[in-house]
Amino acid sequence: MMGTPAYFASCVLLVVLAAYDLWSTHRLHRATIWGSAFLIFMEQISRFIGPSAPWHAFVHWMQSWGVGYRCMAKLSQAWKCREKQQQRHASNVKRLLGRVGRPCQ
Repeated sequence: MMGTPAYFASCVLLVVLAAYDLWSTHRLHRATIWGSAFLIFMEQISRFIGPSAPWHAFVHWMQSWGVGYRCMAKLSQAWKCREKQQQRHASNVKRLLGRVGRPCQ
C-alpha cells in the first residue's frame, strides 16, 4: 500500500534530513531520530484512530467549543485591534515627547 501523497512527501523529507545530518556531522542527530520516530508513529496510528467513532465524537465535541475557523477569526480580529491600539499609543507618546523641552503654555 503506497499511502497518501502527504505521507510519501514526509518520508522523502525525513530521508533528506537524515542525509543532511550524515553529510554535515557524520551521524544522525538525536532530535532527528526522535522526531522521525514520532512522525512515523503518528502517521501510522492515525490510520487506525482517524476513522474510529470515538475520534469523530471527540472532534465533534471540540468543534462544538468553537475551536477552528471561528476561533481563528476572533484571534485575527483581536490581533488587528491590538495593533491599532499600539499604533495609537505610539503616536500619543510621540506627541507627548514632542512637548518635552518646550516652554509651558
